[in-house]
Amino acid sequence: MTLNTLRAAAVVLSGTLTVVSASAATRNQRKPIPEKPTISGCLLGHVCADDVLLISVDGKPAVSGRYRVGPSGEIVCPYVGRLTVSGLKPAAVAKLITDGFRKAGATVPTVSVEIEAEQKAAK
Repeated sequence: MTLNTLRAAAVVLSGTLTVVSASAATRNQRKPIPEKPTISGCLLGHVCADDVLLISVDGKPAVSGRYRVGPSGEIVCPYVGRLTVSGLKPAAVAKLITDGFRKAGATVPTVSVEIEAEQKAAK
């Protein structure tokens, strides 16, 4: 092989490597597919504005009950205060309430949270 042939091969190879690198970069920039389909921009199974939550707190009947999530994504819970719950799963909301009792120095109760009525499906 001549020196010019080797130079031409090097140019072709370097161009090929650049194309492969560019396609790899494009592949890495793709947005991930959500784990579940969304309705009105909210993941199914997550709390959204206007949802109704059924909250049960052992030994604290004043806290147990139904709570409608406000348009700002918040609920107001006795003993705990205002909590931003929009976008969270029910288990994470239960943890927020439990942590609120812990921060207040109160006995930490067992808390369960369910989405009783999802209003996002009606939008």
